[in-house]
Amino acid sequence: MGLPHVLHVIITAKFGEYLVLKYILIKEKGSEFL
Repeated sequence: MGLPHVLHVIITAKFGEYLVLKYILIKEKGSEFL
């Protein structure tokens, strides 16, 4: 378990966070437009 593994975990977590936020925004905006 070296630095590359830690970086991969951080990037994956940030990317997952981004996808969740994007999904929530699309869901809210979508319900507004409907």
